[in-house]
Amino acid sequence: MTSRCGGPEDIVREGVDGFVVDANDASALARRLQQLAADRSLLVQPERTVPHLLSVDAHVDALIALYRDALTTVSATNQA
Repeated sequence: MTSRCGGPEDIVREGVDGFVVDANDASALARRLQQLAADRSLLVQPERTVPHLLSVDAHVDALIALYRDALTTVSATNQA
């Protein structure tokens, strides 16, 4: 569970790795928690994917992809 606060929502895919609610929306958070308490099957997929998100390898892979994208953008801009 995370909130839209400038970062975590870029990592957590709604319903896949976890759940995202609007920041400062206690009602939305309460509704989501009630939903999870009522339907434990919603926790199965995040249990499988979250360990990968938190691994060092995942962070390194994401950082390398970010640098590659940046270099591609700079290269394309310089060639234009």
